[in-house]
Amino acid sequence: MERISVKTVFWFLVIYLISSLLWWTFEHLRSNEMMFELQKEQLQLQWKFEIENGNHPSPLLWKEKEVEIEERRIRRTIMFITEGVVFLGFLLWGIFHLANSFVQSIALKRRQNNFLLSVTHEFKTPLAGIKLLNQTLLKRELQPDLQRELLLKSNHEVARLSTLIDQVLEAARLDASFQLEKERINLSTIVAETLEGFSERFAEGEFEMEKKIQSGIFIFGNEMAIRSILSNLLDNAMKYSGEKKFVGISLETMGDHCLLKIFDEGIGISEEEKVKLFQMFYRIGSEETRSTQGTGLGLYLVHRLVKFLGGSVEVRNNSPKGSIFEIRLPKV
Repeated sequence: MERISVKTVFWFLVIYLISSLLWWTFEHLRSNEMMFELQKEQLQLQWKFEIENGNHPSPLLWKEKEVEIEERRIRRTIMFITEGVVFLGFLLWGIFHLANSFVQSIALKRRQNNFLLSVTHEFKTPLAGIKLLNQTLLKRELQPDLQRELLLKSNHEVARLSTLIDQVLEAARLDASFQLEKERINLSTIVAETLEGFSERFAEGEFEMEKKIQSGIFIFGNEMAIRSILSNLLDNAMKYSGEKKFVGISLETMGDHCLLKIFDEGIGISEEEKVKLFQMFYRIGSEETRSTQGTGLGLYLVHRLVKFLGGSVEVRNNSPKGSIFEIRLPKV
């Protein structure tokens, strides 16, 4: 109700301002026409007065005066119209930017509401899972294989909770202009280690991974930032891969840059969503209907961290389905 009220007042003011501008412009033009008509009438009366008094005014002189009055009328008319058009242009420019700010503010508020809903769910779900698994382990005597399976699940929930906490803290640090230190790092080694740690979070055969890592690639960057970028993109690839989970990753050099690709064969991303994908808190759909986990911070962090490292990130469609995230970083 509040939004509708603000929107109504805003557009009422817009219509009022534009109507007032058009009305005042029309009034100025009308007054301008009346003023110069009076000047012409005054000139004609003066002409008659001169003739009645026996004077013989020069017709050419009086014609020049009429032309001069007409030229001044045209100049003032052009001035009023030009000023009105310029003022209307500035007014429409201001209205456009103000309306755009309103739209962005409403969109941000909606994303923040989605974030609050999702983060509440995301914190509770792994905690409830860990609690249930621990209670099962404490109350029952289980076979070693079953115990290991439950411990792996518990470890998975802990890792999920840890990732969520890291995302929230990292987003807060980046928004507070937190600066990461840069140094010469072995990107190939960091990618390989991150993939190994990622694989350990899942049971054998739970997903298929394809990797092609070129060795000996160094960049001037931050190890924590690289691991965060990889973790967020790998988690996304897993979440949107459907039942048959597949994740691919490649790292190679291209001139004075290195190219890191993470691709999946999941549901893909529409062209409309690609534009908004790296916005803070942005997630497709609403929290009430969305089935995938997440907070809308992962890809925002990826974009900010890649930018901090002096690189670029873009998303393309995979063939026959899925998405490809391409990260270009300057190499040493």
